[in-house]
Amino acid sequence: MPNNDLDWREGKTPLSRQFDDIYFSPSDGLAESRYVFLEGIGAPDIWQDQDQFCIAECGFGTGLNFLMTAKTWLASTSESARLCYITAEKYPLSLEDIRQAVGHWPELADELTELLAHYPQTVPGVHSVSLFDRRIRLILLIGDATASFANLSASVDAWYLDGFAPRKNPDMWTPELFEQIARISHPHAKLATFTAAGFVRRGLEEAGFTMSKRPGFGHKRECLVGQKGSAEPTSNRPPWFSSAPSVHPNSHIAIIGAGIAGMIQGHSLQKAGYQVTIFDQAAQAMTGASGNPVAILDPYLEVGQSPAGQFSLAAFIYALRYYQNLGPDVFTPCGLIKKPKNDKFRSRYQEFAAKNWFSGDFMGPNNDGDLLFPDAGFVRPAEINHTLRQGLNIQPSTRIHKLHHEDGWTLYDDHKNSHGPYAAVIICSPQVAMTFDQTAFMPLHGVKGQISYLHSDEDETDPVICGEGYLSPAVETEDGTCRISGATFHMLDHIPDAPVPLSDADHQENMARAKILQPALGKMTLKGGRASIRYFTDDRLPLCGPVPDKVFYQSAYTDLHHGPKHHAFEEARYQDGLYVMTGLGARGFINAPLLAEIITRQISGDIQATSDDILNALHPGRFLVRQLSKP
Repeated sequence: MPNNDLDWREGKTPLSRQFDDIYFSPSDGLAESRYVFLEGIGAPDIWQDQDQFCIAECGFGTGLNFLMTAKTWLASTSESARLCYITAEKYPLSLEDIRQAVGHWPELADELTELLAHYPQTVPGVHSVSLFDRRIRLILLIGDATASFANLSASVDAWYLDGFAPRKNPDMWTPELFEQIARISHPHAKLATFTAAGFVRRGLEEAGFTMSKRPGFGHKRECLVGQKGSAEPTSNRPPWFSSAPSVHPNSHIAIIGAGIAGMIQGHSLQKAGYQVTIFDQAAQAMTGASGNPVAILDPYLEVGQSPAGQFSLAAFIYALRYYQNLGPDVFTPCGLIKKPKNDKFRSRYQEFAAKNWFSGDFMGPNNDGDLLFPDAGFVRPAEINHTLRQGLNIQPSTRIHKLHHEDGWTLYDDHKNSHGPYAAVIICSPQVAMTFDQTAFMPLHGVKGQISYLHSDEDETDPVICGEGYLSPAVETEDGTCRISGATFHMLDHIPDAPVPLSDADHQENMARAKILQPALGKMTLKGGRASIRYFTDDRLPLCGPVPDKVFYQSAYTDLHHGPKHHAFEEARYQDGLYVMTGLGARGFINAPLLAEIITRQISGDIQATSDDILNALHPGRFLVRQLSKP
């Protein structure tokens, strides 16, 4: 949802035509930001001796407040201190507009360069980027500020309220927004804003802040500062989806499963400062469904803002950035064309394109209802494996068949060897999750998928083409240079012990799909293929988060069938330190990076860069809750 509604005063000061208001003072916007916001919250003194600090903002705008704060933070804190900066923006500016607005302050040049290099796609939702060697984390909420903060759990230490003037943008400055600001504020959190409007002051006081006036900047007579009372922050998540206790930093964590989920999860935890050991029954990592020659980054698109649609889009954008930064040979941005399978999908794609969520160089309509993603493409699992395994402790050929918790988790393998204790365990193997007592209640289903390696006389370099299946450009496989077509989808009644065999019928299905996707292929020769099992849940969303205590859920939430407001329910109880990240389905390479980030934040106790709606939709206890909610 790019904002093209700008005028420029003398080429430097942006003005919104929609609100008839400027983004910052034309005399000296940087000095204004320092005075109103940094001095208003008492920075940098307020964060001295703080290992972690959180600032939240209404109105990211040009990013000036963020860049000014980042510069001050980097100059006044130790390298180990971490700043989390949460900011909401309903009408995000383009990279060029931000560069033009802030670029004439040379003292912010380094910070601006870093921001522009990592600025996320401005699609509605929650976006997180790490900057300045992980010293600052920017969480950008694209959308209405009130709704965005209502869908977030956090503990904010200080606030910048910097939307357009209340008389020109009254829809933002509402009692509902002030309530959300107070809800996620740490006790005694500070607040600063450029306005001195009486209804703003009264609204914040009613929400729990003690407000006072101070002299304004420049021609403005007054502005406001405030401090919250002693009330603790609260969450809007229902009790059965509440957060689990965090795990102490530097703890040793075990991961079961060395597919793409387990490998990326291990890498994420290591970067967060945890010790990690990964167990896998195979002789090498990423040999099952994660072992294909290429993995297609094909987004699932939904027109509405359902949690499933929000998650799929957020995971796709996060995955693109993740693989681009992982290594030079990991990701090939050859472009991707999504072809509608039928008239229903054609209508959906047209409606999706009309939403104008993306800039034109990221996505646009192609021919006959197609959508083109120029920056998408495919990744090479072998390169991902090579990159990630360098720093990970992987224990291959070790099949874990039992877990026991007592002063930590002990893992037992098939040879009766014990491993541990570990402060936490993350189950990333769906086969294992289906057999453990602690997780067997989760609905996971195996699906056989087969891909085919095809050689064609037509060897032009094409983008990836997706529709009913997909067709890759020519890539290197164990059977030579081939295009890859796939993948078939066959539900399994049971999970076989032996590898699933290749099927001639599946090869024929893939070849027929390839011809439909690319009629110019000409004669095709089958060179080989792979078959593996992927795992889905009943609602096709992954399982991601702490593992519920099933007995507690069935007891504490037995009255859910009367409705969630029937009476007050207890906070959820979990298997202490046990997490699951599995059921990634056919889009494991897209889903894994964001899911790993979610679990790492849960384990460390950091603020999530994911909406509460998405966290609830992925929660491993959701199927228990649905069963208990039935009349």
